[in-house]
Amino acid sequence: MDKSEGSNRNGLSSPSQDGVDPELVDSIRERMGHLREKIDSLSAPGKVKIVSVTKGFPVGVTRAAYFAGVRDIGENYVQELVDKYRLSSDLPGLIRHFIGHIQSNKLRTIAEVSDVVETISRPSELERLNRLAFRGSVLIQVKFDSDPARSGVASDKVLELVELGRTLQLNIQGLMTIAPIVDPKGRGEVFRLLRVLCDDLDLPECSMGMSDDFEIAVAEGATMVRLGSAIFGQRLTKN
Repeated sequence: MDKSEGSNRNGLSSPSQDGVDPELVDSIRERMGHLREKIDSLSAPGKVKIVSVTKGFPVGVTRAAYFAGVRDIGENYVQELVDKYRLSSDLPGLIRHFIGHIQSNKLRTIAEVSDVVETISRPSELERLNRLAFRGSVLIQVKFDSDPARSGVASDKVLELVELGRTLQLNIQGLMTIAPIVDPKGRGEVFRLLRVLCDDLDLPECSMGMSDDFEIAVAEGATMVRLGSAIFGQRLTKN
């Protein structure tokens, strides 16, 4: 399967809406509409893709989001990604983004159920994806500080990873970052640096910005934002 086309892995063309809360569908659709208006006011209309992060929410929320028009879903945890995949694989066109920390022993599983992997940061991960014949989209996660607890590759090592990915003929689509918790000016600088890197490396996708800073990210040139609470409210569960 060409994973860039999203999931329709059970071959079903008419997914069931049974059990989906219509009020939740309406609420998500309304919030998405407001967010789309806000984002389009800061960028060219339709330029920025919203990845709806369902981390910590049950699969019923994923299904409701789908029927509200959402097609890009983000997950942080491998087991949650797998569980929701099993219960939503009948939804055609649903594109699953893995946006969490990668453990090397979980990469095969991630590749099997993801269409986009946004958090690659090591050569070994690219080499493993190549051996797994992963044909989805790949983003390199970049960090702009020296905190060893933060995931991502240093900005001066990004070129090396991008070139390796291209040599391996992986579908390297862009870069991703999570801004440190600093003042808005500092976040804007981080987003600006990522945008420059994307342009320098001729990469189309620039994934940056979450619910509390997406407006800054869009103003600095994001092409994808990862929104959870802005769409779904506060999470009721935590893995």
